[in-house]
Amino acid sequence: MPSNSIPIKDIHVPPPIAMWPTSPGWYILLALVIIAVAVGGYFLLRYLRKKRFRKLVLRRFDQLRQQADLIELSVLLKRIAIHRFSRAEVAGLQNQSWIDFLQNSLPKKSPVLFKGDIAELLITAPYQRKESIDKAATAKVFIAAKIWVENNL
Repeated sequence: MPSNSIPIKDIHVPPPIAMWPTSPGWYILLALVIIAVAVGGYFLLRYLRKKRFRKLVLRRFDQLRQQADLIELSVLLKRIAIHRFSRAEVAGLQNQSWIDFLQNSLPKKSPVLFKGDIAELLITAPYQRKESIDKAATAKVFIAAKIWVENNL
């Protein structure tokens, strides 16, 4: 028999592969990727906001230190505390309760920063004239406040 006469059918080509996978596993994977991107975006946004807030606070702190402005330092510390803790917990604190809060919100290993003349100056500075406040004591208050700010941002 001649080879041309064998009854062989031509090669059967499969249909082209679809662009969109239709198995359920791909839909589950797509959902997991979307959830992961959303969660990652949330945490990235939260991190960037915290970083921006920290940068603004530290910039303002340096301005106040250069001006030796204890009145605005007290306001800044209160704003940071309200941002970090709840408003109900912080807003009503005054005098010694405010100083105790500042000290207690530091890590347990920290030395006692807000005591003696630092605490007294932080309490009374808003009611004194700028010229009557001792520069050395002001520097001590700013050092203690800087440590508190760095631990609470």
